[in-house]
Amino acid sequence: MNNYKINAFGKTDVGLMRTINQDSIFVSTKPVGKLPNLFIVADGMGGHKAGDVASRVAIEKFVKYACTTHMTDPANILDAGIMSINKEIYDMANSNRDYSGMGTTFVAAVIAEGHVYIANVGDSRLYYI
Repeated sequence: MNNYKINAFGKTDVGLMRTINQDSIFVSTKPVGKLPNLFIVADGMGGHKAGDVASRVAIEKFVKYACTTHMTDPANILDAGIMSINKEIYDMANSNRDYSGMGTTFVAAVIAEGHVYIANVGDSRLYYI
């Protein structure tokens, strides 16, 4: 068993180019379902409608998935959870004209049993230093 303490925080900023912050974050050093911790950044696609909605929904749906899945392996939870939220966002975008074309990047990390599990969709990056 590895003994370590994680201190984490998150902050987003709208930046200079946009009026709506399309970034969403989730930071938990406590268990989220079967995951011992969870860190997510989702960056809504700026040139498209409802990027802020896509990033928020992606995180909300992923956290819900992580809390309800029976899987225990972090890599499997990340993979299956992303596949699930991708379909939900795609369906939302196709069923509501206001959300047409919406999308988001998604980067998630879990620290478990001495390993860092990282999942990435899109051009947002996570640097492991």
